[in-house]
Amino acid sequence: MNLLIVGAGAVGLGLASCLVEPAPGARRVVLLARHSTARALRERGLRRTGIFGERSIPPDRLDVAESFEEAFARGPFDHVLVCVKSFD
Repeated sequence: MNLLIVGAGAVGLGLASCLVEPAPGARRVVLLARHSTARALRERGLRRTGIFGERSIPPDRLDVAESFEEAFARGPFDHVLVCVKSFD
């Protein structure tokens, strides 16, 4: 299954932390993020803490795009999760 998460803020990254497989598998998650967020994810990966537990995803396990064109070049997607603020 291929998933695209549009918006790499608190909600988008929270969902990604639950959906990205610990090892390469059948599920592929692509994050569509702004440049600064994409750069940080590529350099440091993703770390989740809080009520849903702790999880660290290294940069090499994240697939990050900075534009719709870049993201859809990696498609097709079975599902697109739109996780942006209403004014975006």
